[in-house]
Parts: sequence; structure tokens; C-alpha cells
Amino acid sequence: MKDLAQNVKVDHSLSAVVRTASANGTGIDTQGFQSVTLVADVGAAGITLNGTNKFSFSLEDSDAPASGFAAVTNNTLVTGGTVDGSGIFQVVDAPAHAAQAYKLGYVGGKRYVRGVVTHAGTHSTGTIVGLSVVLGDPISGPTANQAND
Repeated sequence: MKDLAQNVKVDHSLSAVVRTASANGTGIDTQGFQSVTLVADVGAAGITLNGTNKFSFSLEDSDAPASGFAAVTNNTLVTGGTVDGSGIFQVVDAPAHAAQAYKLGYVGGKRYVRGVVTHAGTHSTGTIVGLSVVLGDPISGPTANQAND
């Protein structure tokens, strides 16, 4: 068995906490890596999810770390799934969709990426949601030991 830990770096775009409203993640710098995957992590639903009370995940990219982000809407820029005209790659609108992890690969040319969670309906109780970016295939490896950073 081989170890993957030395060949990836994981950054939080949006820390996993109970969320009752939409939120934009922090831009993650992909420089120095040849592969990028956005991971959306959903905890147990704090509400009854349905067609009205739901949330969605989307991917945005930019040339700058803190501005100019736009939804990735072109399916030639993603792998392992599809995006719609708003950049949404996953809608969580049923109880079976909670307590899951969802992923989407990014092969676009922008240096910075971030995840976005968008709530629709009433989310007064909230649901634990987080977005992480997994950077792989480092140009110069191995990657740093994040457990000691």
C-alpha cells in the first residue's frame, strides 16, 4: 500500500460549522499543484430538507486571492461531475443527501478557487457544512506535514 499524504495538501475554503445562511469560502492558491478537487462535507440535516428548504454547492475561480471570483459554469473545466449555468455542482434537497461528502475536480486555468454554499428556504436550526480544497500532484514534493503546521 502506498501513502498519499505526502502528495496532497488540504485547505479549508469554508470551515465546517453549523450554517444557517449562504457563505463564500476563502480563495485557495493552487500554485505549485497540478490537480485540484473541491470537497463539500455535509453533516446531519438540522432541518427537513426538501425542494424549498435546501442548499447547494458551487465552485468559483479567480486570478486574484480575494476578488474577481466567478462561478465555474463550463463543464470542460471540471471532472467527476457537472456544473450548471450558476456553477452549482450539488443540490442538497432531501434527507438522504445529508451526512454525505461530495467532490468535484477542477482543471481550469485560474490560480485561485473557492467553494460557495447557498441556502434557500428557512434554515433556522442549521446544518454543519464545510468546504475543503484538496491540492494534489505537487510540482515540488513531498508536501509539508500539516499535522505539525
